[in-house]
Amino acid sequence: MAIEFNNQTKAFDRRFPFARIKSREFNPKGPHADGKGRDCGCRDAEDYDSIFLAALLAFGLDQVEDLLPIPGKLKDAANKALKSGTGKDLDDFKKELSQFLGNKAEGLIFGSGLRQVPTWAPVGRKVTRDKDGKKKFDSNFKERDKEVAGILSRSFQSCTDLPLLPWQRFYNWNFHVRVDEKGVIVSQDGSRQEGKGGFLHVIGLANFPNESEQEVINVDPNRAAFDVAPPSGIVPAGPFFENSLECVLDTGAFSRSPGNVFDGPNRAPFDRGGDVLPGAMFHPKWPFWPMTNDYFWAQGRWVFDCSHIVDGDFFSDDIDRHWTQIHPVRAFACYRSEGFKFDENQKLVPASRFLLFACRKGGYIDLSPFSELDAADDPQFIVDLPPGPISEELTWTIGHTEHFDMNTGVLRPRLLIKTEFAPFGVPSAFFQDGVSFAQVDPIIEPIRSKPEIKVFDQVKITVPLSKLPKDAPAFGFVTSLGWADPTNELAAQVKKVTVNFDELRELDKDGELRFKFCVNGHWVYGPMHDVDDENLKVGGSLTVFLPEDAKVSLSVHGMERHGFGEFFEEKNDARRRLRVGGLFPFGSGKLKETIDSIKKQIEQGQQVIDIGGNKIAVDAAKALVKVLETAAEVLKERRAVEWLKDVDQPDDGIASAVSRELFFEPFPIFNKKDVPLGLVDDDNPFHFGFETGRFGSSPSVILSYTGDTMAGLVKDFQAGTKSRTVTVLAHKTEVAGDAHLLSYKFFNDSEGRDYLLQFTVKVEEQP
Repeated sequence: MAIEFNNQTKAFDRRFPFARIKSREFNPKGPHADGKGRDCGCRDAEDYDSIFLAALLAFGLDQVEDLLPIPGKLKDAANKALKSGTGKDLDDFKKELSQFLGNKAEGLIFGSGLRQVPTWAPVGRKVTRDKDGKKKFDSNFKERDKEVAGILSRSFQSCTDLPLLPWQRFYNWNFHVRVDEKGVIVSQDGSRQEGKGGFLHVIGLANFPNESEQEVINVDPNRAAFDVAPPSGIVPAGPFFENSLECVLDTGAFSRSPGNVFDGPNRAPFDRGGDVLPGAMFHPKWPFWPMTNDYFWAQGRWVFDCSHIVDGDFFSDDIDRHWTQIHPVRAFACYRSEGFKFDENQKLVPASRFLLFACRKGGYIDLSPFSELDAADDPQFIVDLPPGPISEELTWTIGHTEHFDMNTGVLRPRLLIKTEFAPFGVPSAFFQDGVSFAQVDPIIEPIRSKPEIKVFDQVKITVPLSKLPKDAPAFGFVTSLGWADPTNELAAQVKKVTVNFDELRELDKDGELRFKFCVNGHWVYGPMHDVDDENLKVGGSLTVFLPEDAKVSLSVHGMERHGFGEFFEEKNDARRRLRVGGLFPFGSGKLKETIDSIKKQIEQGQQVIDIGGNKIAVDAAKALVKVLETAAEVLKERRAVEWLKDVDQPDDGIASAVSRELFFEPFPIFNKKDVPLGLVDDDNPFHFGFETGRFGSSPSVILSYTGDTMAGLVKDFQAGTKSRTVTVLAHKTEVAGDAHLLSYKFFNDSEGRDYLLQFTVKVEEQP
């Protein structure tokens, strides 16, 4: 029976082991986001405002002179004001800056950077203009978290992020969600009909590859994009709702960034002898973390990705559009079926393990406090339980003799519940300063999926996020659910599984490599330094305990580190922060005092304004103030860029200055970006990888590798085969087009093969 997504109940179905219920964001009739990011604050090159730069201050004054009858003494007054504040006058600016920039070339060089200023803008916010034509944001707009749920088509730590504050604290973790497409609508009269999924409207109309990406992806049928492709393959311009939605979590928002670990005196900024974890999820005490093919739920800020533009030619109104995504993620939930040791049992038994992690620290922007959430929005979930030790009730008579049957006892399975809270024993040194974890108990209620079920087979979990303290930065818990096992009947179903990562072959790379390995949601970090050999012994392993009805799932990804990665890994916050203030380190000095003096005289209603002893008409003074005010930011001392003050704000002039800075200090554009390594997931090989060898067979043998089932491994184990060796191919992966979309080459040759990974799976009885 297919599961029903109706926001109220959940059919028992192990393919979808949990479901979000009673969400106010669940709306099968909701329209999709229109994709019009420019209306909400996204920018493009045409928004570049060069008058803001000191380079064009003089030209701005020339334009004012053409429009208004300005007395001849105005330039003298302006020169005097600039001279007192900067030590230079307009002619100095013209001479020096004309050698540095060309008026038209400047917009071409720096205007493209406006896609990053801001990189993310909230869906639904409107940009309006005041009576003077100046842009402003609608003050009545109030952001509200959105939710999505579905199967993860990919889960990986990105390597294409801008390594500057305030954009990124560290690399993002990208969750690509194949959002539930179908749901059940229940009308007031109780009738039921199939509708689109309740969270599908969060996917925007422009969530498909743009022209630059399609030019790369569709060159050959063996080229595909794995992070948005629907199961049916790439379909340009649609159907957009079949593509995965990206949910983004900045791992540095809560985990300590490597560059901030060794910043003490007499200590190298990055200790090559003892690698720093790129996120708390890699610590062995962290329970588990989502991986490809997991069922997943997320809640967070609903935004347009301003850096990803889909050309208006795809739409009837010829208006450019942007992708939607959830960024930053405020909370997510995932699930694992694995062995767990309850205090009441002797050994590990099959368990349903439900993890929820929440953090209001979002990296580029912090989300509202948990305490401001409406209690009606506290997330509720239904979670399936593992099979019990018996399917029917057992009864027996109780009495003094064997003939006494007046009393009857009933033996039923006993549910065991254990909840553990973040940080799960991970030391505080692995988290950002100021990130601590609050605790509030989830409410857990056993329920039945059907009335006729004799023993409950599900639980309802309510997470009271709104009851967290006002200043709580983060919260997380994992609830393990299983059954009492006095006879070790259930324990016999759990096996110890060890995956050894043996060797990397045909690795045509050198220098610094960063691998991330995962087995059934348990991640480990594998950095490799000064690589100069195509064949490398890995030697790492992961051990998990799995029930016999589970599957051994594998995931591998990483990057070849270059300039971007060096910034992330070796520089602390102070050395990664973008600064703005001008082409030269001038102090504002008396310039601000002059501006304030002019404005005060205007406010007092004076018709003739005194500027350093020069008298000018009030209209001319107002024009001068506009020019000087827009220049004031770039004339004063350099300061750190702030997200809401300089980036996600309506003034194109300020944004243009920030865009220019992105090309210069502290991070030169010429610094080389990191290169993604081939990604491996045990899914359809047309998306992710091949099995090229088993038991030493020839690599020319190409089979589908979709993971190993425990049933098959246990069968081999019982027949005497204790381990299984597999070699898989990782497709060469790279950025396609002008945004961040990744694609791979589907070839089994030097063009498509990034490397071969050999690993060994070993099965044993649990101790």
